[in-house]
Amino acid sequence: MVPKIEHGKKITAAVLVAGAGIAGMQAALDLAEAGFKVYLVENEEPGRKRSAKGGAAARGFLCSISSKLLAVQLNNNIELIEKARIEGIDGVAGNFRVLLGSAAPSSVKDKAAATKKNAAEKLRSIAAGAVIFAPGFNSLAASSGYDFQAELQAHAEKHGFSIAGTTMITEKERLPLATSRPGIFAAGGSGAPAVRDALIQGSCAAALAAELLSPARGALVREKKYPAEMSVAADEPSIGIFICRHMLSVKKAAEGIIAGAQKMNAAVHVEALPELCSLASLKRVQEAIEEQGLNRVVAVTCNPEAHAPLYQEALAEAGLNRYLLEMPDRVSAGHALDVLRMAVARTRKLEPLKEVTSDVVQSGLVIGSGVSALTAALSLANQGFEIYLVEQGPSDGSDAARSLQKKVAGQNKIILFSHALITSFAGHPGSYVTTITVNGAAEVLKHGIVIIETGQARDTLAALLKIPVAADGSYVQPSALQPLDLACGGMFACGNGDVSNSIIQGLAAAARAATILAKRELVLSSIVAVVDPERCVACLTCVRECPYHAPAISEERVSFIEPAECRGCGICVSACPRRAIELKHCTDEQILAELAACMDVRS
Repeated sequence: MVPKIEHGKKITAAVLVAGAGIAGMQAALDLAEAGFKVYLVENEEPGRKRSAKGGAAARGFLCSISSKLLAVQLNNNIELIEKARIEGIDGVAGNFRVLLGSAAPSSVKDKAAATKKNAAEKLRSIAAGAVIFAPGFNSLAASSGYDFQAELQAHAEKHGFSIAGTTMITEKERLPLATSRPGIFAAGGSGAPAVRDALIQGSCAAALAAELLSPARGALVREKKYPAEMSVAADEPSIGIFICRHMLSVKKAAEGIIAGAQKMNAAVHVEALPELCSLASLKRVQEAIEEQGLNRVVAVTCNPEAHAPLYQEALAEAGLNRYLLEMPDRVSAGHALDVLRMAVARTRKLEPLKEVTSDVVQSGLVIGSGVSALTAALSLANQGFEIYLVEQGPSDGSDAARSLQKKVAGQNKIILFSHALITSFAGHPGSYVTTITVNGAAEVLKHGIVIIETGQARDTLAALLKIPVAADGSYVQPSALQPLDLACGGMFACGNGDVSNSIIQGLAAAARAATILAKRELVLSSIVAVVDPERCVACLTCVRECPYHAPAISEERVSFIEPAECRGCGICVSACPRRAIELKHCTDEQILAELAACMDVRS
């Protein structure tokens, strides 16, 4: 898909992303998780500018994407460079030298002052193998009339490339997001994209850069080091409660909630912070853990599902187990004290959990025969991963599909199975096993990820691959900020729209998949079911009821649940007639404590 760098030429395993917008942040995160160093350059302080007309709408927008900004700031392979702009790009694809200057305004009164100002503006020179231009964060937070195309065009004129690109899929279809200068890509250029489109374009650009630089993957990344975890299991609960002030807009009500929380059992620290979804707030939580000796944390934000992984990361950086955290949902000013009382009661019973890890099978399964599936398979193969391409039906017959099929035939990293039938599927993110039949012969495929083209036997695949499906028949996604991810983890869906959009989605799905395939080991959720062998009588109820086939009867004639296979759904817990199974982080003791607090509220 992307022109290869000549053998023996130097490749710098770093990407400079210009613009910390939605697309830029997504590109940076995908690349960093896939084994590349990223320099994320923004001409302002990302996430803090509010447009004059924005008001509550701008605040709501910033809150909705704050998890992306926090993830960028916490990733040790992303260097965020604020208040800077690109002055020049020298070199060639794989080995650029990017000159940065200051974007901070200053007045110039005379020649001497101008010389001093120019010297101060020359900040540094960055070595990068690829460059991605994406609209800045301030642009996305600005009014709806902002011209994304004009911003990209200004970059193109300054740095000597055209946005149209020259890399062809067919004579009529150009590779989306490529520019006329190899190694430079542009995201967000077709008008003002919606958040979903911007996220997909960011991932698409990441895939193009990763294809180019794949021979050097991993050369510049650093493994994150954590402090030794504090042993707190035997200590009395010492809880810190942190509340986002945006959720307590009425001052008098806020004061009452904070005063009431301070009286709760085991709550030793209560604090309202301006924006709980900011890096400054995370640092404040970490400071309070050290200063106050906190061993459990309650954090109240507007989007706990999105913010929980980031707060877990903050706890780990402070030496606390990630699972000593509670983030209550649906907190409103009128019921905040009631919800907090229940959250604190549950938090007192939380226990540290041991991480569940699994080796990653560094090959992928792509299901489909259209443009999107072919594009995803080619992109991952061009990045160096072995890919099984399972075509369950005929090709769409388009010129673009035929062109891509020729490229697939010439790519020795892709093993094609035409007119195949999937007969069984098992495993977990990073390690799946799929059995297919081709002309009556069975093939067993081991792979770390799954990419599904959305037109491919949706209902049948959803049942076979155990993909959660919404009431309208669509695949369930973990969040709106992960538009191609599926809720079951390690699986991605693509292919919707015209040829250009299908290619963009195929590339984006490949970028998301590479964040798993590039790793040797994957950390899975520790919220898993555990069997008490003293109570188990091997009745097989859990074996029959589990939709993921995680339980099995051991040689000791008791049930055992493989932690890596467990999805934490809790079905086996409720089904076990002997009450021999417990779901970690959702124990009976924790739930009953929460219910008791709820009854106290209502009495």
